[in-house]
Amino acid sequence: DGQLEFLGRIDQQVKIRGFRIEVGEIEAFLEQHAAVAQVAVVAREDVPGQPRLVAYVAPPAGSGRPNPGDLRRFLEERLPAHMVPSLFVPLDALPLSPTGKVDRRRLPAPETEALVAETAFEAPRTERERVLAAAWAKVLRVEKVGIHNNFFELGGDSILSIQIASRANQAGLRLTPRQIFENPT
Repeated sequence: DGQLEFLGRIDQQVKIRGFRIEVGEIEAFLEQHAAVAQVAVVAREDVPGQPRLVAYVAPPAGSGRPNPGDLRRFLEERLPAHMVPSLFVPLDALPLSPTGKVDRRRLPAPETEALVAETAFEAPRTERERVLAAAWAKVLRVEKVGIHNNFFELGGDSILSIQIASRANQAGLRLTPRQIFENPT
């Protein structure tokens, strides 16, 4: 009948917050890191309307899992902010297809709670810290946030920083997204 049906892209280009991003470029930079042997960067939309980049990384044989904070800093020195994944998920090995390629469909959903647990938990001590931790927990969809957890390592990004600043301001705290970027813990 002459109709065409658009099913999506065949390449690995994704659109996040208005930016077209070639995930292969991010993967190429991560592969340069000594603690990374395998990598897959995907766009996930675990929360409707909030797509984000997630990097799955596995170490070389005989090495421990890569540190997400180290990987984030590594990319921040080399790529624009919109190309730095929101989450880094360390795995022992990435799932492979029968042909030996990374099977992106079998990559697990990120467990943000596990990322929280990687940092020694220290509960908020002041009312200001309690208000901010509650805002972070609500916006980032985690059960609890300690004072040493890093906003970006928990999946935070520029859009979510605006939401947190808004919640903090509603609670009577003066906070800007810039302050969150400058002080992510």
